[in-house]
Amino acid sequence: MGINFSSTPFYYLLTIYYLAAKKKSTKGEITLEELLHVNWSLIAPILILQFILTITALISCIKQGDTNGPKWLWILLILFISLFGPILYFVVGRKNN
Repeated sequence: MGINFSSTPFYYLLTIYYLAAKKKSTKGEITLEELLHVNWSLIAPILILQFILTITALISCIKQGDTNGPKWLWILLILFISLFGPILYFVVGRKNN
């Protein structure tokens, strides 16, 4: 069971950039085998942070009475803009009581 990079495009691009920088060939092509041998100690903390922020932001948004903007829009931003969506919600979306 692997990580579904299609749900986190930022990390997919980060992985591609990391592998391209390590690639010694002049073609710059990256194989699936190279993607599977990524140094996960670099990427795992970011994925864990994203997961914690996403869950926390979703719970906060659902429980929050009023938000700056439509609640459905904030939920979509939290879910589909990885890492930056939850941060954006906490900075801009929450109304301070």
